[in-house]
Amino acid sequence: MRAGYHIVTLLALAAVSACSSDVGYQPITGAVAEPTGTYMLLAVDGAPLPFDVGSGPTGYTILSSTLSLAADGTWIELRKELAPGPRIIRSVGRWTQQGFGLSLVGASGVAYAGSMTNTGLRLADAARGYNFIR
Repeated sequence: MRAGYHIVTLLALAAVSACSSDVGYQPITGAVAEPTGTYMLLAVDGAPLPFDVGSGPTGYTILSSTLSLAADGTWIELRKELAPGPRIIRSVGRWTQQGFGLSLVGASGVAYAGSMTNTGLRLADAARGYNFIR
């Protein structure tokens, strides 16, 4: 019986260790939190900023991004990029929440889907994943 206890303990430790590289992004549990607020982009596809998207004449670098979700269901994102010179991309739209899940649809066709985490948002568009923190 004691050997079974040790196996369960080792499996639990392995599961926690497997999540350690993703600290700060475990899904939250309990009551559904209010997502309104301002978030800063931390990583794109798991890589820290700056993040290169493509190369050549159509390539650009994401330097930073701020995403704000307002209580009235609107959102705004200001993304600073290099392409080849600096530029600010402004996207706006409406957001909805279902449980921990979020959907953001923009006026210009920008769309994100994802979920809340214990420290921010994990969102994705058709091409990439984005980790935002509060």
